Amino acid sequence: MEELLRQIDKLGLTKDEVIEEADRLENSDDYADGLEGYGPEALRAAAEMMEE
Repeated sequence: MEELLRQIDKLGLTKDEVIEEADRLENSDDYADGLEGYGPEALRAAAEMMEE
């Protein structure tokens, strides 16, 4: 999870953007650059750990 959070930070994504990406992944297997290998559940869990 720490690696995922580092990648999200490196990409400069907001909590809302991470949640949007998780929603998009539920309907597709096209991962955003830098987030390959993480499923929607992992992205949502990471978003919950992010500060507003």
